[in-house]
Amino acid sequence: MLAIQDTTSLNYTAHPATEGLGPIGASGADATLGLEVHSVLMSTLEGTPLGLLDVNAWARDPAEFGQAAARADRPIAKKESSKWLRGYAAADLAAQRFGARTQVVVVGDREADIYELFAAATKGQAEILVRAVQPRKILAPDGGSRAFCGTRCAHRRRRTRSRSRSTAAAPARNGWPKWSCVSARSRSRGHSGASARVRGCAR
Repeated sequence: MLAIQDTTSLNYTAHPATEGLGPIGASGADATLGLEVHSVLMSTLEGTPLGLLDVNAWARDPAEFGQAAARADRPIAKKESSKWLRGYAAADLAAQRFGARTQVVVVGDREADIYELFAAATKGQAEILVRAVQPRKILAPDGGSRAFCGTRCAHRRRRTRSRSRSTAAAPARNGWPKWSCVSARSRSRGHSGASARVRGCAR
């Protein structure tokens, strides 16, 4: 089953009397106000929704608007990105309840491409499938590594066009679990047309 994570912005700018709102856009601390909602939807592979595993809603602090440049200095627990860890924890708990008879795969978009999420998945029972944005290396069958260009890297290659597909698998060894990955399709047609995608990675 799939546990699909995503974030939605609720825009309440047209309701000025509403209290407890925060900025949801990049135009300014008071320009667009609302709430952020991060949810984890459980679904079958055929797309039938089964219900919500977790829902987290919050309002951003206007006083912290524009501090993204300092995010590298803050621990993950104090970042908004921790929502991905909370969502994974909910899905992993479900995977433990289901047991070995049911595989749970946690799905996230490019925003979920963070180290802490991959680290959590190496310890949990639920698998993860994340669209890569950062340049990554994947383990190759010979024990070496193979570079994979994320969407940010493909963005810089806007003057080139390429299509590629590669499969890599790594057996369990030296305490590392078995991993298999399929990376596919990197294309660039100008700045707005760049794209790259990871089809799947699983232990």
